[in-house]
Amino acid sequence: MIEEKNLKDIKILLNNKLIIYSKILSCSFDIYCSKITTDDKKHYIVKYYKKKNITFNAIRSEGENLIFFDKLNI
Repeated sequence: MIEEKNLKDIKILLNNKLIIYSKILSCSFDIYCSKITTDDKKHYIVKYYKKKNITFNAIRSEGENLIFFDKLNI
């Protein structure tokens, strides 16, 4: 289950949709990966820090890497 402090932030990003299901899929390097379902039956994969890291944003870095590889079109 997602901790309340993280749940509030995730709900804000989803325009306050009601989360009816959540499951932690993994936790690596203090980053959780969870699957959530909202009341409109949409499914999301979310990643968030167990403890916020202000010196390096690994999640942003991962996103930039995914964009880079997507643009390669190989």
